[in-house]
Amino acid sequence: MYLAEGGQIVARKNKTRTALLGILSLGPKSGYDIKKFCDENFAFFWTENYAQIYPTLKQLEEEGLLCKETETRPGNPPRNVYYITDTGRAELNEWLLLPNDPMVFRSELLLKMRFSQDVPISNLIEKLEKARYVYQNDYQAFTERLIDLHLTEIAEHREKPDVHLVMAICKLAERMIKTSIEWYDETIEMLKERTSDSQDKG
Repeated sequence: MYLAEGGQIVARKNKTRTALLGILSLGPKSGYDIKKFCDENFAFFWTENYAQIYPTLKQLEEEGLLCKETETRPGNPPRNVYYITDTGRAELNEWLLLPNDPMVFRSELLLKMRFSQDVPISNLIEKLEKARYVYQNDYQAFTERLIDLHLTEIAEHREKPDVHLVMAICKLAERMIKTSIEWYDETIEMLKERTSDSQDKG
């Protein structure tokens, strides 16, 4: 249970199950397809791994929220493909209408940074530079994704509402990553200046 927006008390739902229902509401997929979809579309704000995906798929199937078909492919091993049922879609829609859980931001890097007063500054600078490199690659990927989405939106004459939703999420990701890169640059520069000042005084 938790206190949601507006003071309403609601029970927590397993977010993996609702994430899988949401993904399968877009079309049937195998467990591998689901993981790939998460990595390509959700990495900015949501992650799932195989240890979560397969047990949850089994549970959802047992509850009648999904159905499964075994697909045979020439030259490849058979695979299980999952489809959302009407009952599964009803649970997904019920969850979509619920208030959101409080959003919590967690960062191991910032946690370490807060307590790094007694470790060499060079160690912290190295961590920040590595994180900045990852963010720079992410920024380029999201920029390319936005261009693809814009072209898709034009080609489809704005007929698919999810194109607008995905584009809005990518725009937020792009802006947050850009701001984070700027913060990394400023912080790295500040720490290097402090290191230089300490050496001059020494």
